[in-house]
Formats: sequence, C-alpha cells, structure tokens
Amino acid sequence: MGICFIHNEYFFYALGIGYGFAVAVAIPVMNTTSVRMSPHDRSGPANALFYLIYDIGVALGSVIWSGVYQLGGSIPLFMGGVLCYIIAYLVSLKTLSGKNAFKKQ
Repeated sequence: MGICFIHNEYFFYALGIGYGFAVAVAIPVMNTTSVRMSPHDRSGPANALFYLIYDIGVALGSVIWSGVYQLGGSIPLFMGGVLCYIIAYLVSLKTLSGKNAFKKQ
C-alpha cells in the first residue's frame, strides 16, 4: 500500500523488487498446495488448471487494471490491488481452515 504515496524513484524500484520476490515465492507454493490437495491420479490436471486460471487472471487483470488507471490514475490502481490481495488472503484462510494442505492425500 505504500507504493501509492511514494515520491522517490529508488523506493519505487525497491518495492517492485520486494513484490517480485513475493510473487516468485507465492506462485510455486500455491501450485504445490493445489496439486497436493488433489487426488494423486489428478495431479497433472490440477497443475494445468492452476496455470490456466493464473494465465486468465493475468490477462483479465491487465485489461481491467488498465481501465482503472485510465479512469482514476495510480492511487485507485494500487489501492484496488491491495484490496484484491486482502480479499484473496481472507478467501484462502476460509478455504484452507481445517485442512492440512501440506499432507499428501
């Protein structure tokens, strides 16, 4: 959320590096979790479905967020991104509560 209010180019790049590192860790962890939660004989389709949904999300997100930027500028763009992360976090907590996602089924 700090990216909305920065005025220093170097801080902007530092936040980008942190975000890139977080995504580089999160995507494989989410993929592994989705594969481990699926039956053993369906791990291939679970992997393919994960990346299909991920690619569709990237494509739709690019279109939607470019429209948000054109209509409102960078602050609504970044605040909307923060809101999406908060919603995703809450949904994942609800979805994974009571399940051991790291136990092979």
